[in-house]
Amino acid sequence: MSGEARHLAELQASRNQARHAFASKIADFRRKHGNATVEYLTSAARENGITVLKSQVSDILAARKTVPWELMQFILEEIHKVDPATQGSLDLEEWREAYERFAEATRDEKNIPIQTNIFQSGRDYTYIAGGQVVVGATRATSAAASAEQSGTPDEISEYLSELENEITAVAKAARRRLVIYRTLRFAALAASAVTPAVALLNAATWITAGVGTVAFLSEGAIQLTRLNERAVLDTRRVSSLSREFRMYRTSVGDYASGNNYTLLVQRIEEIREKNDNERLDVVQQSFGAHISTPATDQIPKRS
Repeated sequence: MSGEARHLAELQASRNQARHAFASKIADFRRKHGNATVEYLTSAARENGITVLKSQVSDILAARKTVPWELMQFILEEIHKVDPATQGSLDLEEWREAYERFAEATRDEKNIPIQTNIFQSGRDYTYIAGGQVVVGATRATSAAASAEQSGTPDEISEYLSELENEITAVAKAARRRLVIYRTLRFAALAASAVTPAVALLNAATWITAGVGTVAFLSEGAIQLTRLNERAVLDTRRVSSLSREFRMYRTSVGDYASGNNYTLLVQRIEEIREKNDNERLDVVQQSFGAHISTPATDQIPKRS
């Protein structure tokens, strides 16, 4: 047997021994603390490690069951020994502090909407609403815990995908309009600059007329299409949508608590409505008319 094969065999034997000891100690804890809690904590954790254990602890706390810290510590230490993926990542002090915060949170029966980073990993949060605790999810999924207040995961995913596509499309349109505007503006400036020189050189009349026509048409196209103003509005829309999207993704600002998905939809619709009204005003100006957009509360509602 080669050295590498021998090492793998010894490692497997060590893991099997650790799992056997783990099962034996679990039996002792089951007799001491009851079958239900211990089995719930250890069933998948033996195979999947601490990540699954976090979710199980969350469910137990949400159901307001008692989880002795000595049981938690034992399971954490044993999983740390058995699961190679957790080597070097176990911080009992951090878990103890998180556990105490969990216990304190479950004592509060009031409707207090809070979301705090429990494990300082950017992934696990507590959300208390209606006296229930939702733990072990991102802010977005915590906010989506209530079906009455939020969309389904598929709806959220589809909405975010459409939002990303919109941002990309509007950004491309803004760049395209800026390129066309700069081309027309350069043509108008160049033609205006060349016209006096052509006149001084006593060039043919049709050449002078042609240069003047280019300048006139370029400037007229700019005024007619209002490309620069529309490009600015597109850029502003991209900036506003991207900002809300980033804040939602990172759960900062107003998205640090509450129903994040519903708030995002409301903010996005407000941005779209304001931008659409501004774009309509620019289009109206391009036709030589300026009509003030009525305020939202002045628009008659359908019966």
